[in-house]
Amino acid sequence: CGGGPQSLEWSSVDTLIADRFPATPSITTTELSKMLAEPSPPLLLIDARTPEEYDVSHLRGALNLESADAAAAWIAQQDGSATVVAYCSVGYRSAALVTELRGRGITQAVNLEGSIFAWANEGRPVYQGDSQVDTVHPFDASWGALLDQRFWPDR
Repeated sequence: CGGGPQSLEWSSVDTLIADRFPATPSITTTELSKMLAEPSPPLLLIDARTPEEYDVSHLRGALNLESADAAAAWIAQQDGSATVVAYCSVGYRSAALVTELRGRGITQAVNLEGSIFAWANEGRPVYQGDSQVDTVHPFDASWGALLDQRFWPDR
């Protein structure tokens, strides 16, 4: 999920992301939840994880786009006023994606703090297709330590 921190605590991850991507704006899971509850303004969700991770579960309505090229092409076909929210497991890969998108002039792109791990840990819904599920891909044993084990697929 990026250069792993020495201590797998959320504060270490937050510091790692802030140090590596200091100009990348982000929103909280609470802010995203409120945005999803409102019909306007339009919102585009990008899951920056691998297809294998995405297939286990994702946020409802998210499109799996790992590369900035794919994301930029898709965004160009959408409503130009839409807020673009990218997420991954903990926020590192999505911060890198948002940084690249903003460098390409897509200034409405933001990173989801804590990404899908924080979202699930807070009891927010994740989906496999249109079905709500209770599992999230843990990425690996090290990074997965930040995901409540009740969400691991093989618990």
